[in-house]
Amino acid sequence: MIILRPGEKILETVTRHWSRMQDSIVLSLASLVIFAALRYYAHFTFFGYAWQVFAVILVGSIALIATKAFIWRHNVLIVTNQRVIRHDQLGLFNKLVTELLYQDIADISFRKKGMSAMMGGYGTVIIRTLSERKLIFDKVSHPERVVELINQVRLQGRVPEPQAYERISQV
Repeated sequence: MIILRPGEKILETVTRHWSRMQDSIVLSLASLVIFAALRYYAHFTFFGYAWQVFAVILVGSIALIATKAFIWRHNVLIVTNQRVIRHDQLGLFNKLVTELLYQDIADISFRKKGMSAMMGGYGTVIIRTLSERKLIFDKVSHPERVVELINQVRLQGRVPEPQAYERISQV
């Protein structure tokens, strides 16, 4: 998916919350329930094509959920020891990758808005750069952990190594 630089390690790969897929699942289940209700309770025969209509609904539902699952699984925020990478799968054949070095981060925050976000444990991670650009990654599971991890890496990058202290004291 990404090419790591020399000495770079992936610290965490963050996916979006599973609720990103709920609209596809609800639509698929609703269409199957409506089909079953029309077929068995209203005795609608679909003009003799009931099994074909059912097959189209079933295959369409499976294709919709599989496509959404692929896109959901490939929308990730990758935190490494050198940078933050946002990999957005916008469609089956469309992706956008944004890299942000830690020295370019001015501010990082998260927001949980609404009861479902509070109860579901997801929110939005907002990274603001020095050039006032915002990198927004929404519906992230446990955004406070992501913010804490990025802040820890940022702090470690600014603290001089113990060897540097020895060299300074010897001069």
